[in-house]
Amino acid sequence: MSRIVQIVAALGVLVVTLSATEPVADSQVRIDSVYVKNDSSYVIALDKAFNQRNLEELTDNILSKYYDCGYYWASVKVDKIRKHGERVELEFRIIKGPLVRLAGVVYTGLTRTSHGLVARYIPIGAGDTLSDATLRRAEKAAAGIGFVTFHPPPVIRPLEGYTGADLEFQFSEKKQFTFEGGGGYLPDNSTGLVWHLNLHFNNLFGGGRQTSIFSERRERGRNVLRLGYDQPLFVAGVGHLSFQIGTRDYREQFYEFSLEGAYLTRLRGNLSAGLSLGWKSVEPVGNLPSYSRFTSRFSIEREALDNRLNPANGLDLRWSIAYSYRRYREDSLAATPERNSFNETRVSVSIKWYKQVIGRLVGHLGLNYIGLETDESLPPISELIFIGGPVTIRGFRNEQFAVLRTAFGTVEPRLRFSSGYLFTFYDAAYLNNRVAQPDGTIRTDELYRNSYGLGIALHDSRRAIKLSLGWNPELQFDQPRLSVEFSSDI
Repeated sequence: MSRIVQIVAALGVLVVTLSATEPVADSQVRIDSVYVKNDSSYVIALDKAFNQRNLEELTDNILSKYYDCGYYWASVKVDKIRKHGERVELEFRIIKGPLVRLAGVVYTGLTRTSHGLVARYIPIGAGDTLSDATLRRAEKAAAGIGFVTFHPPPVIRPLEGYTGADLEFQFSEKKQFTFEGGGGYLPDNSTGLVWHLNLHFNNLFGGGRQTSIFSERRERGRNVLRLGYDQPLFVAGVGHLSFQIGTRDYREQFYEFSLEGAYLTRLRGNLSAGLSLGWKSVEPVGNLPSYSRFTSRFSIEREALDNRLNPANGLDLRWSIAYSYRRYREDSLAATPERNSFNETRVSVSIKWYKQVIGRLVGHLGLNYIGLETDESLPPISELIFIGGPVTIRGFRNEQFAVLRTAFGTVEPRLRFSSGYLFTFYDAAYLNNRVAQPDGTIRTDELYRNSYGLGIALHDSRRAIKLSLGWNPELQFDQPRLSVEFSSDI
């Protein structure tokens, strides 16, 4: 009995119509070859079961090059099917259809936000060829706009004659006020509670501008305050210009005031680069000399995660190098340092890797390095790298260690579910620092520290919370470090 098969591909959707008496899912029948007739005909040799899934995959592969070239309504028609026993030969004819160009691009759901601003983020416009590759780039760019939420897919509205189409992107505007925070309890320390709070005022005046206030209590007598401003800037593609003013008030050690300006631009795809310039003034406690520091920093970032809040697969890579000129003030040299000025280099590397192992089980591996290179034998504590607590090595107090160089990492198995994940972790760190000896010599100390724990993270489209308990080998089981992190739109 003959088969009646008609395959029509439009907008990447395959429709298969078969006679009721002979279903296509006959696993005994296999596709032997496919003869494709178009401008340059060719033969595809196959050995696959003759079923709907394989037909869809086959036609999608054949038509993908036409979709990418702008023949968006291209389709496949089956002219002949020849059956030889349990094998079949197919004869396809390509119907290219017209070359499709965009007549216009429409952005819906925006009330406060400038349509022209959103258009500058999305690399597509009237006159462009409508293709799968162009749509993928446009969708990715739309999803990356920080102050609005893109609801895919874009709607394609063909015009009469099918030679043109309008494209509609659907957005909703994010809340103008968001906050992120965290807290922890240190049972073995008089500090007790530690916390941080980060407030954001988003999309000011509909122009994508943002102001922020960050306040943190890292330990008793250790407080941080930063005020920030950020706005879009399209000098070399999509970019952002930001300014920040901040203080670090470590009352028993130093007081620091800082200013910084930075520009971050997207180079291509997930790759971004940044340049920043900063200045800070530090007043140490006691008779130690005060100083000022000028810094220029270059950074590269690559983020390729399938889900920012709860990734199953992906890689997040960040690298930066900073050059500093630090000079002690002449009027504060109660104790004469080795030199009055120093040129220093800081390097930072962060790698976060996520991989779905099986089912809902996801593996997360994090590796980090931060290092300060300086000619000063014992640089001031305000220049050292502080390690300990969330983000570095959990299970220890915030900033428990001050070092010149450190390498730290984490192994974190996760059990994902729709609104979050359960996790356990093992953190380890290498710490390198210089220490003065009673006889006046300087010794290099190398330490190794580790911690472990468990926790849970929950989230929805507007809120997220993460709780964890961490231990280090010196903590009793009933005295873990409790950490709470949360964020929300208002």
